[in-house]
Amino acid sequence: KESLDEIPVPPLEPGTKVRSLNPIDAEGTTMWTDFDAWHAHMRALWRNRLNERKRLRLELGDDTRKLKYARSTKDGPMGMRGFFQSKHHAMLNRHWEVLEVRETNAPGIFTVWAILEDGSLQTVTLEVPREFYINYREDPRISGGSHRQVSRKLPFGKVQMHLYKQVLKESDYVKHAKEIAAEYEDPNVEGLYETQVPLLFRAICDMGCVCSVNRQQGGFRERVTRRGERPDTISLQDLSFGTTTANPYLPAKQHLSKIYVYHSFSDSDGGVRGLLSLSTPLDSFKCKVWVVNRYAQSQKPPLSRFLREMALEGQGQVEEGTPAALLMERLAKEGIDFATDIVDSHEEAWAALNDAIKTYQEENVGTPTVVLVQASQPCDALCTQYGSSALRSFPCVQVPFQEDDNSYEPLGWESKAGKNLCRNLVGIDGYYTHLLSTARYAHIPIANFSGDLARLTTDVMFARLLSKNNTLLWASPSGTPDVGTGDLVLPPEGEDGWAPPDRNTPGGHRGCCVTVAVNNLAQSAVLHHKELEDEPVHSTVDVDGEVARLSASGGIPLASALVDETTLCSDAFKLLHHLTASWVSDAQDKGSELADRLQMNMWRWVNNPSSLFFAPALQRHVHRLVRKAFGLLVNNLTQSGADVLHASFHMLVLGTRKTSVAQCDAYFAFLQEEVRRVAAFEILSLEVTHTWSRLLFVDRYNFGGLQAVERGSIEEEEAFSDPQADRELLDRHLVVSQEWEIALHLPLKHRKMLLEMVSEYLTKPIKYRWSLESEGVDVSQGGEGDAELGSPGYTQTRKKMEDALQSESSFISQLFRSAEDGAGAYG
Repeated sequence: KESLDEIPVPPLEPGTKVRSLNPIDAEGTTMWTDFDAWHAHMRALWRNRLNERKRLRLELGDDTRKLKYARSTKDGPMGMRGFFQSKHHAMLNRHWEVLEVRETNAPGIFTVWAILEDGSLQTVTLEVPREFYINYREDPRISGGSHRQVSRKLPFGKVQMHLYKQVLKESDYVKHAKEIAAEYEDPNVEGLYETQVPLLFRAICDMGCVCSVNRQQGGFRERVTRRGERPDTISLQDLSFGTTTANPYLPAKQHLSKIYVYHSFSDSDGGVRGLLSLSTPLDSFKCKVWVVNRYAQSQKPPLSRFLREMALEGQGQVEEGTPAALLMERLAKEGIDFATDIVDSHEEAWAALNDAIKTYQEENVGTPTVVLVQASQPCDALCTQYGSSALRSFPCVQVPFQEDDNSYEPLGWESKAGKNLCRNLVGIDGYYTHLLSTARYAHIPIANFSGDLARLTTDVMFARLLSKNNTLLWASPSGTPDVGTGDLVLPPEGEDGWAPPDRNTPGGHRGCCVTVAVNNLAQSAVLHHKELEDEPVHSTVDVDGEVARLSASGGIPLASALVDETTLCSDAFKLLHHLTASWVSDAQDKGSELADRLQMNMWRWVNNPSSLFFAPALQRHVHRLVRKAFGLLVNNLTQSGADVLHASFHMLVLGTRKTSVAQCDAYFAFLQEEVRRVAAFEILSLEVTHTWSRLLFVDRYNFGGLQAVERGSIEEEEAFSDPQADRELLDRHLVVSQEWEIALHLPLKHRKMLLEMVSEYLTKPIKYRWSLESEGVDVSQGGEGDAELGSPGYTQTRKKMEDALQSESSFISQLFRSAEDGAGAYG
């Protein structure tokens, strides 16, 4: 016979009502009187019950006690008790989409804003315990309580002896801070680890932007479903990290309302004047504006006109057909409905804004909403200063603020403040889109981004990679790595020894030169470190010798346990290499712009003392590799025939010895091909930023030359708009470009003389060559270096040029004598 399991059960959509049978249909019928009729009735009844069980299991989980409770209250819980029961059960369903994790005044207690399965925005109280590790030299044989023996890799090659993990409530940790610090003094304790990891950072790393309640024994789920408890808080240990692949984070089909708040004030008069705006919500295209002026009557700026101008300008900067282009078109045509009021104080403006947000909150109960705050102060500081309690009711995203927006003019400041507001209104949607893509890629709640996005993203991804590889974190906000004790942290040798190289070859160059931007040099060094290990490094500091000297002199404690710096950093560098390789792969294979930004930011992150994982030893190790790659690049260019006038990690100035821009471009293409042949420079990019027909170069802060510009470029348009520009040069797409830092130390009179002298030095020889060409003289004869003066009448021309150079030399001497006299007069 056909079993019940073989009966096909169609899937039910959420909310589908199960069809019930009328008991009268089988009244008087038994399995003995009419088996077929009785069996048909019971089959339908069993099938409906099976469908109902599957529906409940799909919506509420497969816990037996939970299913019984759900069936007994299938008509829906009522009253306040039922409301909290529904919230706790909703927390157990599937995953959370976390918008923000925010600190509270209570130690270790955080407020979490998350969108649950039913689409509602809920606040959850999260408790984050303090986790740290104690490495004992001899096993103390501690069992039970908050101690548990574990196995982990210690940072920077330190040896694990008997490692114990201790988990305490943050309130208990603060209460017993002195007793815990006394552990350092115990001779049996080698070190304490992860005592400086910020709790908010740990919560972000462990939760991510998508998480769910796990099924650990005695955890939150068991307390709710089996014990019938309603806990006020949930522990971080009860949550499991989720991926955005299986559970999309804030998908397009899910509507998230956005409120935009913009605040600026004059920093020159103590904030007497200012501007405050509110868009509730942002896609309503309505904006309330308050103009603040305490002592004088202000005028309402023409915001609608400013907005249309900004939108029209933005249309040319976005790709057609994209959502950003459609938004710009919408703003340019229909604009935003502005309602402007003039008030006497910031407190009055913020009170009106607070009332408007409360009205929105009452009208949109349960609607997922996030507030975008763009101000010079953090959101919490604004709420405290102006008493805006309504902002605390929503997750807040801190939007970067330009400090120049607070620079008000004495008169007409309303127009400038209005233009700044309209510029930010036009760009806020694009910033939110970028922030959302960053949150999805890095698995960080969207409202927890603040300050340097790349630094925070790298810190979080590196911390997760360390945890995945069973390695303790040395994160510390102080800039000194937390390695338990300070005996293996090598002191920096000094900025002079490890400053980026700055190679210069001053001189005047008649052949074409190019300024080249060097991209991905550090990434190439990290990814291809094996190819660079055998390369010699040219440095003014011998690191290994310096370490040996410090060890012998006792400058490094416990010198007997110290090994070379490369060995100490090997594990950390392997993980950095793995993280960089994953970014490069995502950028090349998946076209991820964010991954490309992160891999370009790697070098800055390694050298940034503000990063939580800043380590001087790792910084020096990476720097050594980059110097090797830099030396290999310069040697390769030199062997290919280029003159290296200036070389640093990020910029090159090369002399090509070519007489025309076309020849220079072809020669540089050849140089690029030669560089690509080197395996270590697989992802290295050399990009020409400027091409010079003639160049007078001292260093990267002092140079001048005839720059070749493209037809229709911005540089050419600016030159044509200058009435003093040389038209003869412009006709040949050349402009005089100078940058002299030394001129800033001269009086204005002599500064102008210097610029004129350099300009004549650059233009006279090339104009003379053009005059010879116009007379039919062949100027291609002679050496490459003398191409501009090569002609049958070279001897006479050379005499004239020598006289000119002598006069220029005397002029230079006179110039600097005058400069010294001027400096003495000022002194």
